[in-house]
Amino acid sequence: MKTKVLFLSLFLAAIPLAAQDAPKPALSAKEAKIHELLRVTGSAKLALQMIDQMLGGFRKALPDVPAAFWDEFRSEIKADDFEALIVPIYEKHYDDAELQGLLDFYDSPLGRKMLQEMPAILTESMEAGKKWGQDLAEKALERLRKNGYKTSA
Repeated sequence: MKTKVLFLSLFLAAIPLAAQDAPKPALSAKEAKIHELLRVTGSAKLALQMIDQMLGGFRKALPDVPAAFWDEFRSEIKADDFEALIVPIYEKHYDDAELQGLLDFYDSPLGRKMLQEMPAILTESMEAGKKWGQDLAEKALERLRKNGYKTSA
């Protein structure tokens, strides 16, 4: 329980909740391309879905906390805040031409298909990874038992 509360505290400290009325500075051409790439790929939407899943876990782990607390907290989390954190990362790793190339790719039939199929691919990959991890854990436990080690599983 303490670990979950600590994690929540660290998570809260890591999310800058920008003032909603603060004027936004003008974007450079490169920043505009990054924002477009994030929009096209749905990165911010995916991040918010992950936040919702995480908050769902907190709701279950902390059942004494009223739903209104979580609802209010969630209402303060904005995709723009996430984008502000990752734009500099994209700026560091891609130059202007590469960003344009990515935008061109995602505007192509193959790029659009990739975006369409990616949620299913990620879901199926996570399921496959979970099964793989479980199989490896079972093999490790069996090997430990064969070598005389006690396991709690």
